Amino acid sequence: MSSQDHSISLLEAAEMTKRFRDANPQAIKAGKFSKEAIASLTSEVGYEGLRIYYAETAAGENALVLVAVDAAGNDLYNGYLADHMKMDPPITSSPNPLNS
Repeated sequence: MSSQDHSISLLEAAEMTKRFRDANPQAIKAGKFSKEAIASLTSEVGYEGLRIYYAETAAGENALVLVAVDAAGNDLYNGYLADHMKMDPPITSSPNPLNS
C-alpha cells in the first residue's frame, strides 16, 4: 500500500461537510469511534491502513464498518472489525467549522 498524504485544510473540510449537510439535512452527519476501537484496528498484525465500508444495520440505519488493511490493500477481515459508532445526532461535538 503506497504512502499517501490524506491531509486537507480546515477550510476544505468545512466546505465539504457543509455541502453534505446542505444536500442531506436529515442524514447522520458524523460518527465517533472510541480510542480503543481505533487502537484495536491499528494494532492488527500487518496493519498499514484502514478501509471504511458504508453499511446499513438490520434496523435500516446507516452505519460504517472499519477494517484494518495490509500493505497489499487487502482487508484483514479475520481480525478486529469496528462498528457501533456513536451517531451525530444525537451525540455531537460543540459547534465548530466541521459541523456548523
